[in-house]
Parts: sequence; C-alpha cells; structure tokens
Amino acid sequence: MHGPNGIRGDVLDLFLEQCPSAAFLRDDAGVYLWVNQAYAEIYDLPEPAAMVGRDLFEFDPPLLAATYLDSDREVLRSRDALRHALPLAKHDGVGEAVGQRFRVALPDGGYGVGGIYTDVTELHRARAEVRRFESRYTSVFERSGVALALVGAGGALREVNPAFAELLARPAADLTGTPLRHVLGAEEAATVLTGGSGPVRLTVGVRLPGGRLRPATATATADVDTPEVVLALQPLRTSLSDDLFDTLSTEEAVLLELLALGEDNSTIADRMNLSRQGLDYHIRRLRRRMHATTRVDVVSRAYAAGLLDPASWPPRICRVARR
Repeated sequence: MHGPNGIRGDVLDLFLEQCPSAAFLRDDAGVYLWVNQAYAEIYDLPEPAAMVGRDLFEFDPPLLAATYLDSDREVLRSRDALRHALPLAKHDGVGEAVGQRFRVALPDGGYGVGGIYTDVTELHRARAEVRRFESRYTSVFERSGVALALVGAGGALREVNPAFAELLARPAADLTGTPLRHVLGAEEAATVLTGGSGPVRLTVGVRLPGGRLRPATATATADVDTPEVVLALQPLRTSLSDDLFDTLSTEEAVLLELLALGEDNSTIADRMNLSRQGLDYHIRRLRRRMHATTRVDVVSRAYAAGLLDPASWPPRICRVARR
C-alpha cells in the first residue's frame, strides 16, 4: 500500500510512531486501536501495545474519560475535526495538551476517531515561572530605593523606576526613549555602554532640568542574555551643598588637585602663577566654602563630596565637578 506521492504505508507508519506529538486511533466505543510511543508515555507506559484493545476508562479518571468519549462521539456525529485544548491525567499530575481529533474510516467499514496532540504542560509551567519571575522583578524594580534604568542596545533609556525619575527630577514617561548621553554626558554614556561583561563603576554628573549637575556613582552591568545594560545611580550625598559642583572654578579645581597631591604653598603658587597672598586668598576662600579648618580637611572633604576622583592618581577633579 502506498501513500501520497507513492510513499509506502510502512514509511508513513514509521513517521507516526516516531512523531513527538501524541497520536491515537479509537473506535466509537472508546477502545484504542493504535497509539504511538509519545501517547503511551503520557500514561507512563513503556510500550504502545499496552494500550491497544483497552478502552480509555482504564487509563483516565471516569469523569475525564467520559469527557473524552463525548468529544469522540461529537466528532463522529458532526464529521468535523475538533481543534481544542484538553486536560491530561499525567502520572505526575494534571497537564494540558493542544491539538485536534478527527473522523477516520476503518477497514471494517465503520468509523473511529484519530487524534494528534502536543503536550504543553511543561511549556505552561515554564511560562508561569517566567510570569512569577517577571512579577518579582517588576516589584523589586519599581519599589527599590536605588535609581535603576534599563538602557537599550541603541543607548536610550528603555525603562526607569520611580527612584531614577526622582533623581533626575523628571517624570518617568518623559525619560523613556531619552538617549543616555543626554542624562550623563557623551563620554560617560559611552563608558557605560561599552564597559564589557563585568560591572562598570564611575562617578558621573546627572543632568537635571535647567542644566544643573547632580553628582552620583553609576554602576552599569551588561545583561548576559540581551545587548541591554542595567544602570544603577547612587547620588553622592554630603554635608556640602550641591552648588559646589556648579560653581567650582578652574582655579579652584587646579588648587584642589595640587593640595591633594601634597605640594607646598610655594610650589602651588608657582604652578598657578599666583603670589603668596593670592594663593592664601584662594585657600581661605576654599576652606570657608567647604567648612574646613585646615588644608588636610579641605582635601578630605573634597574626596567625601565626590569632587576628587578616588580612583585617580595623581589626584584629579571628577568631570562632573568641572565647569
């Protein structure tokens, strides 16, 4: 016997036997005439032959078996294929399959019902686990006190949490789609986006409405499964006014770097082309602004305030502090 295009029936039988979808053929009384390996495995049976000649009430709970038999008879009556999802009484619990059953002419002149189904139990379990994970992620993301953002592959903010929007003093809806370079600056944004597989940590100046900068520590981590980056911002909170970051002059920036380097007054005056009196004036002014009593105190407070980059030697003013 040959099938379509001259393919022998035994070849088609082999395909059905090895098909990963579960397939069966039952008569109008619900007795199995044939099942493939995948169908037998639903019932934890090693061989399909164990089901042949036995009715479905021997394998399924009575209510479920009656439901299956009613569906069979509806297909035989209507002659229409039935596409649906149905519950499965699996050996390890209740599952679900999707597929269809259809009317089949039998060699004895009668009719039976064939069915081909795919077990989607594990797929649904996986989807449920993904939904639970997404729910936990969303809860942590939204409620975290840390400013968090997801940066897309194109370098734009794809999602921000309320803490991130609060830090930038802008509504979250306005930030979505904003290029990261508009938030941190072009150089800092490039560092965040091209930092590699490991976490990147740097001091940045977060751009606020009106052009002010808010100093913060940025930690960026590349997502292992996507080209996206998770960005966390932690504002540098100090007893010093944020105005220092807006008003620090070029001379004060150089002075801070030289003080942190430990140079004496004579060397600093020469380097800055200042008289001794002029240098004393700048040091006193800087001490007053930083509420410091000594040169050492000025340097310590500058590091604490994020004015000086703790990762740099020789000492360097953070870019966020430069005008």
